[in-house]
Formats: sequence, C-alpha cells, structure tokens
Amino acid sequence: MKIEILVEESPLETRVARLEDGRLAALDILRPGEESRIGAIWLGRVRRVVPGMEAAFVEIGEAKAGFLTATDARARKPEAPREAGIGALLHEGEILLVQAIRDPVGEKGVRLSAAITLAGRDLVHTPLEPGIRVSRKIEDDGMRKRLSALIGGLGIAGGFVVRTAAAQTPAEAVVAEAQSLAARWTALSEGMRHQTAPRLASAAPDPVVERVLEAGGSPDAIVVEGRVAFARLRSTLETMAPQLLGCLALHAERQALFEARGVEGAIDLALSRRVPLPSGGAIVIESTEALVAIDVDGGSVGAAGDAEAARLRVNLEAAEEIARQVRLRDIGGTIVIDFIRLREPQSRRVLAGRLEQGFAGDSGAPRIAPLSIFGLVEMTRRRTGPSLDARLSESCAPCEGSGRRPTSAAVAAEAARRLSRAIRAGAAGPFRLVAAPEVAAHLAAALGRFDRPVSIDPDPACARGHYEILTA
Repeated sequence: MKIEILVEESPLETRVARLEDGRLAALDILRPGEESRIGAIWLGRVRRVVPGMEAAFVEIGEAKAGFLTATDARARKPEAPREAGIGALLHEGEILLVQAIRDPVGEKGVRLSAAITLAGRDLVHTPLEPGIRVSRKIEDDGMRKRLSALIGGLGIAGGFVVRTAAAQTPAEAVVAEAQSLAARWTALSEGMRHQTAPRLASAAPDPVVERVLEAGGSPDAIVVEGRVAFARLRSTLETMAPQLLGCLALHAERQALFEARGVEGAIDLALSRRVPLPSGGAIVIESTEALVAIDVDGGSVGAAGDAEAARLRVNLEAAEEIARQVRLRDIGGTIVIDFIRLREPQSRRVLAGRLEQGFAGDSGAPRIAPLSIFGLVEMTRRRTGPSLDARLSESCAPCEGSGRRPTSAAVAAEAARRLSRAIRAGAAGPFRLVAAPEVAAHLAAALGRFDRPVSIDPDPACARGHYEILTA
C-alpha cells in the first residue's frame, strides 16, 4: 500500500491528510487554541486523595486539577499489591511526574497517568515499566524475536514498545533511537528533581509530527504546503526520524495541494449522506441520537431477479467503502449496517470477512457482530473525539436540526486559505475581506499572519457560508 502524508498550513488551521493508494483515509484538523495536551508531562503536586473514587486530584498549573486514578498511579509503586487502593499509592502534598493521557472534557480536567511514555518513530520508551513489547502488526516471528533481543540487549532501565515501523528500519537506527529516548528520560527526570511543583516538564508533541510518525511503516511521500510548517517538520525529523527526510517535499505549485490531490472533493464527499460505489450503487449514512445507520443501496442490482454474484459484488464494494468512511469521519458509538440481502451462507461469510478486513488495525477498536440472514450488522466503535462532521458543520437552526451548515470557524479557515493562496500567487493587495460577523470574528485573529495588509469587514447581511475577498 502506498502511503502519503499531505500537510497544508494556513493562518487559521493546519490540515493533515493521510492517503492510502491515492485515496483519503484520514484527516486531522489542527486549530490554534484547540491543541491537545496528550503527551505533555508535568511535575505535579497531589492536592487531594479521594479513596471513595480510588483517585487523586493533582495540581499541574492549569485552571483545573488533573485527575489520576489508582490504576494510572500504580507505576509509582509497582511493588504494591494489585488490590492496593489510592491511599496506599499516593498521599496529599506528594510531588510526582505525571503525563496527560486524555484532554479535558467539560468540567473535568486532564486525565493523568504516572506511567510516563516517551515516543519516537520506531519505539516508545516506558522508563517506569520494564519489558519489551512488540507490535502485533509485526507478524513475522523471527523479526519479532530479533527486535526484542536487539532492544533487550542494550541493558537500558525500564522498557520499550517496538512500533510497526521498526521492522523496516536498520538495526543501528533503532538502537540509536532507544539510546536517545533513554537519555531524554534521564535529562527530564534529573532536571525536575530539584524543581518546585507544579511545573511543565515537557510540552505535548507537535501534532503534525505525531501524525507523520503514526503513519505506520515508512510513508512514500510527505508533502507540505507552507514554508513555516515545512521548516518546522524538517527540523524535527532531522532529530527524530532522519530516514524520512528523503520523502519530505515542499509543495510550491500554484494550485493548492489539497485541490491538486483531490482531497477537497473527498472531504466534501465525507460530509455527504450519500457516497457512490463503483458499481453504480451507493451507501447512505444517517446519524440519529442513538446510533448511526448505514444503508447499502444497490440500485437496479437489488431487484429480485439479479444473480447472487451481482448482489455480493455490490456488498463487497460497500463493505470496503463503509470501513473507509467510518474511519475517515471518525464515527463512534453504535453503528447498524443494512447490506443487500444474500441468500447463500458462503456469500455471507465472504462479506463478513471483507468487512472485518476493512476495519483491521482501526484505532477505534471496533467490535463487529455476526452478519444476520437479513443482511444486518451491528457494531460499536470507540469515540476518539468529535467526528469530522461535528468539526466542520453544525445543526441548522432554521430547519430545526434536519440539516447542517458549515461552522463559522470552518468558513473562516476556508477564506483564510483562499486569501493566502492569492498572496502566494502574487496578488499585491491590500485586501478587504467581507464576511458574516461570526466568520469575521474568527478571521480577525489571523490578521497578523498574512504577508499583505488585510482588513475585515463584518456584514450582517452576508450569509454564513458566503464571503468576498476584495482588493482595497
């Protein structure tokens, strides 16, 4: 499979797309002010231990204290019995290093863990948890044993998780990364030994770099639109993954990167309820309060006189597209799929296998129930964050929620991208941007990020999704 990572930086957001064999498989939208804290490390102070909750609240220097459960605190005292409660693991006023494992939600603060992890491209160092664990995606037993022996023979305290990418990396590069991660832990832990708490010890990883490192294996291409993002990514890769520098390239063409690679059209399709299939059929995705329903529309193929093979062909196309769309849209919760009914048990087994194959390796940890004789499949998938639909659109008040419209942030980001492209193409300006007031409010935050003078003109008569870029 050919894997490409496309990065597009604009004043209001950075978008990172993962393409598999030329098709959009994942999209991340990173906006200032919405940065994740996951991976950040603090020197924290235990404010309160709550035995009834088997948890503690830890001051980390933010408005809300972090939340640390007994399970996540166990790395502090690995010798403690498994049944030991939070009171046996921590005490009020104690100073300890903690790491964010989940972002704040509503009134809840950051979810913390005392089991610190330091991630590289090929390895994850677990300095407080011994043992070598190899990714299940490395299926070759000989390779698993060689990697485990290679890392285990270094004599580094703590443990390591060997990522899938390590199977394609020279042994000396894997060893160098293990030693680098161990040195980083020594510097971090020693550096915090005499510091006062609470204090940030290590910021959350650069999200763009994280997406690149999470690509699995070695991406065939990493293409960046935006010189600042390109320079930042190149500098980080020189330290963390120098072997990836050869596939890093700057997109300098006039046509926008996402437009040139068909990503914009794929995003529009991912926000549509109807997705066409190669055979002429389609899948129809409908969200309700309780679940997401996906119907396979075979068109004329669904007629009673059609051959079993034709119905199976449409269903197999649908199974692949459903798996791709669910991951791309980041759909979570309960999902019910209505396939075209198949008469033969063998056909149903083939279809069930194709659906399972489509979701293999999905980070949402899907659980798929058996296909019924009526063509129905029930499945669940873990929510990993807001869906793509929720990030880019919202319920439309005039139609009482029966439709959706772009969010003001999404419209502002689109306007900022268009203006940035006009400037890169040589337009002199100065510019005046006319938009709805709620869109203009987002754009105002980006005024200092353009290379030309720009003024924002809020116009109450302007519809949410419309704007004008004018030369003053």
